[in-house]
Amino acid sequence: MPPAGPPPGGAGGPPQPVTVRPAVARQALTIAAEAMENAHRHAHATHVTVTAGCRPGSGIFRLSVQDDGHGLPPHTDLADLQRDGHYGLLGMVERAAQLGARIRIGRGEAATGTEVRLELPLAAITQPSPGDAR
Repeated sequence: MPPAGPPPGGAGGPPQPVTVRPAVARQALTIAAEAMENAHRHAHATHVTVTAGCRPGSGIFRLSVQDDGHGLPPHTDLADLQRDGHYGLLGMVERAAQLGARIRIGRGEAATGTEVRLELPLAAITQPSPGDAR
């Protein structure tokens, strides 16, 4: 999963590909897939937008899944979801924590729907780790 990264030497020029560690790619893909499944299954969304990449100079990789569905019920709590047997959002939060990433699940910039936004330092996705050999 090569997101656009900052171009060499500054903000000018076209984005350059970045090689993402396999372990990070797997977790990010699983989070995105769960967010899309939730948009279909629970939010009854008609449109889902997925974006991934890095803004030049930010040093942050961002993955966003935004839908136009019903949105989360007010006061949604992970503990309540877990108690009721709904583990998808909890799984996304746990996967983000394993990556050392920040995850935000809630109303996005659009008037309706939900956004799942994953952010982590670019250095964390490109540096190899022992778990990547699998």
